Amino acid sequence: MDAPAIEDAAHVFLHVNLCAAVTRAAETTPVAVRVGLFDRIGGVEFARTIRVTRDDAGQAVVEFDVHRGIFRLRVVAPTAGCEADDYLDFLPNLNRTIVETLVPGRPRRHRPSFCSMAPHRSRFST
Repeated sequence: MDAPAIEDAAHVFLHVNLCAAVTRAAETTPVAVRVGLFDRIGGVEFARTIRVTRDDAGQAVVEFDVHRGIFRLRVVAPTAGCEADDYLDFLPNLNRTIVETLVPGRPRRHRPSFCSMAPHRSRFST
């Protein structure tokens, strides 16, 4: 069953480059890859488990819709010991093509930083 359409959503094409452990697996062995998109408090915006095999040309593609916002993307192939972790910004009514590469072990976790273009007001101004 397909998820209901999200009004004013961004449509995402996620290309997941598979790690060497997946591409070295037996040709017909399916490997589970979990894709999750989480908001700032850890709520699940999108979650899906896909099955890939070596003959998937080294890349899996997942399509989904997402609300406007900044989300953490986590892609995990637990049996292969590979992961990808990223923060992404989505705008309404725009298509996004994203490429993530699974790497062995846990990737270095980073946090997003935000810059404001608003003028700075010094508390020492006269």
